Amino acid sequence: MAPSNRRSGRVVAAVVGALLVVSGIVVLKLARRASPRATTTVQAEIGIPELYARPIAADVDGDGVEDMIVVTAIENGAGAREDDEVRRTSDQSGRFDALVQAIDGKNGTVLYSLAQGPAYSSLGADAKSSPRIVLVAGKDRLGVARVPQEGNASITIHELATGKELASLSFEPSSGRACEYVSGPARFPNRFLFERSGNGTSGTVIDLERATAKAASSSCGDYTTPNVADVPADSITNRTAWEPRFSPEIELRKGAGPYGGNMIVVARSGVGFLVTGEKAEEQPSVEANVPVDAGGGLRPKLDNTKIELVGLDVAAGTTRFVRSLASLGFATQVVDHVEVIERGALLFFEGADGLALVDAEHGDKVWSLPLPDGHRLSSYTLSKTRAYLHVFGPDSESHGVVSKKLGSRILVVDLATGSSVRSVPDGPLHHSADAGSSNSSTEH
Repeated sequence: MAPSNRRSGRVVAAVVGALLVVSGIVVLKLARRASPRATTTVQAEIGIPELYARPIAADVDGDGVEDMIVVTAIENGAGAREDDEVRRTSDQSGRFDALVQAIDGKNGTVLYSLAQGPAYSSLGADAKSSPRIVLVAGKDRLGVARVPQEGNASITIHELATGKELASLSFEPSSGRACEYVSGPARFPNRFLFERSGNGTSGTVIDLERATAKAASSSCGDYTTPNVADVPADSITNRTAWEPRFSPEIELRKGAGPYGGNMIVVARSGVGFLVTGEKAEEQPSVEANVPVDAGGGLRPKLDNTKIELVGLDVAAGTTRFVRSLASLGFATQVVDHVEVIERGALLFFEGADGLALVDAEHGDKVWSLPLPDGHRLSSYTLSKTRAYLHVFGPDSESHGVVSKKLGSRILVVDLATGSSVRSVPDGPLHHSADAGSSNSSTEH
């Protein structure tokens, strides 16, 4: 599973107007375009999700159904490369345009596309991903930030519903994380923090509604939200370590019952979950090495009758349930980590074993969903109703940064049932046969 990153930078900005100091916060008054202009493109085709394409979830068109916004790439035509011989040799290499696309949650069509600069090369040894693009969505605004490894960052602010560009700002370098801006208990639906660096002590607050930027002493927390899609600042390939988490994690006070001192994920309701006995009966693996294409490496052989999922009522200090993985039908799966959603504990397994939902009250399995054959989970976004799983198909040694060659796609999953809503882009899904699966997910 992929992992969390910290990034760094210093704050300088293309400043137009005065530099004010208000209550210890430096306010950067930045240039706005004199008149808004639309940057949407007529693009009905859905692109291939980029290597770092964790989407954001928002109701873009106001129909009450959650939509997604994601960074994609589309090959820019037969004239993109002069080397026709190379094209004939490998029609999955070429030059691609980077786009930010809003995808309708009802029917999977393109609501709008936002062009993101010149095409980039993905040919052979010269392959490289497009610049770091960070997506943030407020109440009725979308921010598309382009954050280079060196120099100032920039952000364009759009109407969420239409993609129409409203303003463009430049702000100082940011190599840290991006997140919702929080000040004490207060949350601000249109403000987002871009950390200067991975040390998490200061950053730039972007207000999408006012189209302003402020430098402030603040940092991002340890977990993310579905309206922010950040990416690693490192050189990005299909092997980049990246681990978004959406659930707060706390340490139980030592001496507080049998699970004191353990780290648990906790819901706002006060229900928490942890996995115990993770090293129970661990033995040297005598099984064949699991192919990397299947998310593998050597898999330890664990006794899942002794590895348990525990549900706790943290506020009351009581245990709701203790269930072994084997009793839930997971005889061989290895838990990578746990997320908590309103319906219960969401278990993410290693390799191609996918994920499963366990009921919060009694610990019963609600559903489980293996990944399609040969696919690996790169990253994901969790909202209240859906999971957006960014997966890669069978690995390619020579095209480690070419999304199209790698079979990059987003799998949209209904969290209530564990069924597939759709694949983006569309295509047949062949789920691995998994003894622990309680439902057959069918693509609609």
